[in-house]
Amino acid sequence: MKEEIKKTADVMRQLLEGSRLDVVKLVTDHGYVRVPITSNTEWYSDFCSDYMKSRKSYPKERTIIKRRDTIRGLRELSVGLVRTEYAKRLLPYVEKFYEQHGNRFLELDVQESTWKIDTEAF
Repeated sequence: MKEEIKKTADVMRQLLEGSRLDVVKLVTDHGYVRVPITSNTEWYSDFCSDYMKSRKSYPKERTIIKRRDTIRGLRELSVGLVRTEYAKRLLPYVEKFYEQHGNRFLELDVQESTWKIDTEAF
């Protein structure tokens, strides 16, 4: 597996771990309304929406994607392995993310927990 794909998978994992969908309930004249405060990364929202299923016991469609398994799959890809179902599902999203952002995306230095910008990309 290419180093760019491994590095991209690691960056995507770090972005996912750093973001989360948070909502609050607001009272309105017609009851409660859920309002998002923060949101998931765009690629993760797309990934979840591509794997939806409906259940008889719940009227709305729900995703079959689990956050912890997605993180595990991205860790697997970041070391160059594609063994689990999640890693196989995630590989096209990692490739797409790399095509869209290339070397221009921000890189998180895990040890220092500081953002670094790849200056050659600008």
